[in-house]
Amino acid sequence: MKTLSTQKTPNFSPHCTDRRFATERLIWGQRKEGDHGVYSDRLSQWDYEKDKLARSKASKKFPYGSPAWSQEFLRQYFDDRSIELTAIYSCFHLGNGFPIQAFCYLQKEDKNDDI
Repeated sequence: MKTLSTQKTPNFSPHCTDRRFATERLIWGQRKEGDHGVYSDRLSQWDYEKDKLARSKASKKFPYGSPAWSQEFLRQYFDDRSIELTAIYSCFHLGNGFPIQAFCYLQKEDKNDDI
């Protein structure tokens, strides 16, 4: 497994006045065939307490906004240590101006689909 950066990714939380982020912009990594994608605000909407706990646990291990933090956050949220972060897109919610991320990731079962 590759080691992810613990440095905060530039533009992880863009401001709504930066119109370049009115659409998703790749800020880290590269999409891979078959990876999943999820928006950070959706995770909070689906289960706020789970999202809050996953953020807290990830923040104890890695700096917020780093690829390592993002991967750990997803692993905690989905309770799946096999998750491998492939890309982070950043944008802001057009309805409320809050910064959001789109996380792309692979899971262990994805790698074994062709068996």
